[in-house]
Order: sequence, then C-alpha cells, then structure tokens
Amino acid sequence: MKFSERNGYIEPSNVITVGKLTPEVENSICNCFIDLLDDTNPIFFRELERSVQRYCLNSSIDGIPLISNIDSASYLFGNKSYQHLAIIPFISNKQNEWWRKIDIIEYTITYLTDNQKEKEAIDFVSILNEDFKRLNFGYRILHNSVIQITSDVEMQTIEKALDLNNNSVKIHLHSALEALSIRPVGDYRNSIKESISALEAFSRKITGEKVLNFSKMESQGLKIPSILRKAFENLYGYSNDRTTGIRHSLMDETGEYVPGSDEAQFMLITCSAFINYLNNKLKINNDQI
Repeated sequence: MKFSERNGYIEPSNVITVGKLTPEVENSICNCFIDLLDDTNPIFFRELERSVQRYCLNSSIDGIPLISNIDSASYLFGNKSYQHLAIIPFISNKQNEWWRKIDIIEYTITYLTDNQKEKEAIDFVSILNEDFKRLNFGYRILHNSVIQITSDVEMQTIEKALDLNNNSVKIHLHSALEALSIRPVGDYRNSIKESISALEAFSRKITGEKVLNFSKMESQGLKIPSILRKAFENLYGYSNDRTTGIRHSLMDETGEYVPGSDEAQFMLITCSAFINYLNNKLKINNDQI
C-alpha cells in the first residue's frame, strides 16, 4: 500500500479535473494556439488576438500592435518568444481566472467559423478534445461550446465511497484514482480493475465471498430490483470479458479492445455509486432489524 493511498492524498478532484486548469491542460491549450498560428498566418492571428482582447476579454488593445507596426512578421513569430502575442501569455498567466481562458477557446472557435476557417476550427477543436480526454480534463467541446462531462454530483459520489469505513474499499478506489491520474496517459485497464475490486471488497462484507454474488445478497435480505441487478451483472461481466484484458491476460499482443479514459471514469463513478447504494441498503436493513 503506497503512502498516497494510506494517507488519502489522491483526491478525485485532482484526477478528474473540473473547475480549474492543470498546468498540463494549460500547456495543451497554448500548444493548440501555437498550431493555429502556424496553420493560419501572422496577420490573421493578430486580428484574432485584437478581437479576443476587445470583444471577449473586454480589455484594451493598446498593447497589441498590428503587424504593420512591427519590423517583421518573422521577428514576431520566428524567434518563438511570443513576446508580442496576447492569447498565449494570458493563458499561461496563473493569476488569470481559468474560466476566462475557456471563454477565449469558445470565442476563437466562433471567430474561425465566422471567418471561413472551417478546417482550422475543426482541427483546433479535435486536438483540444483529444488532449482534454487524455489529461482527464472534465470538459469537452461540443457545438462550439465547452461543456462539463463530469458533474459535481459524480465527484461527490466517489468521495462518499472513499469516506466509508472500509479500508479495502479505500485502497482499491485510491489505486483506481492513481492509475487514472498517470501522465501523459493513464493506466485505464488497471483503473477499471481496481474500481471493480473496490465493489467486490464491499460485497465481501455482505456475502463473505471474493466475487459479486447477488443471489447470496438477496438470500441475506438485501433485495435488489431485478432489472438493476441484471444491469450490474452485465457490467460485471464486461470487466471479466477476456477480450478487454481487464481481469485477464490480453488475447493477443495489442488486445482486441483497449479501454480508454472514458471507460475508466465511467467504471470509477459507477462502482462508487453502487457501493454507496449497497451501503444505504444495508443501513435500511439494519434499522428494520
């Protein structure tokens, strides 16, 4: 058991990021603007920056000279110092609110589309969404808007399961979070395995068995609606499917199917929710006895 697991230093909010930007996500956004700069031209990018300052940030454009007022475009972009740029320094500045940086992303997408830069807009959105997913940033760009895909309720669900008085559950959930938090790419297969193991650890408290046994739960008075039970039996079956390699060795060198961050987050949230559900059922049963 690792130090971070024993002491609870791996928090859900530090793994699935919402309400803030991590340095990695900020770097990704800056890189996408640098790519956009390369994909367009200095004059267009300068016009974009002045528009962002004036209409998105409602700031003065006094510090953003036009290309014509600078000795050469190569000086502006060639030395890669970006000292005359506005967007990238704003995003890199830790003092600026994270949501204003997201506003710039949305404004830029709309600006590109309005100025017939559809291909550049598609590439810009595609790369950002790929990086957001890879870095476990709890937002995606959909229809030119940045939307939250991981709610506060889901985060609270994980935290509630972590607060249960069950060391085995805590160990497995912290391990699931740690596997999910690995940079630049998480260990999603092991994260899913640990999430399922957390659920198995809690069910063992009820049935005494190592694996989920819904029949034995019901024989001990823990009634679960048949449709809900079937849904979780199927989900449990997914984690034991040989083609995923989650609980078994992969069938071949690459694997027939490789779980990603979406599956890992879903399983972490769902297993946490089901643990909380079973815990509430146990409390009700104990109160009735």
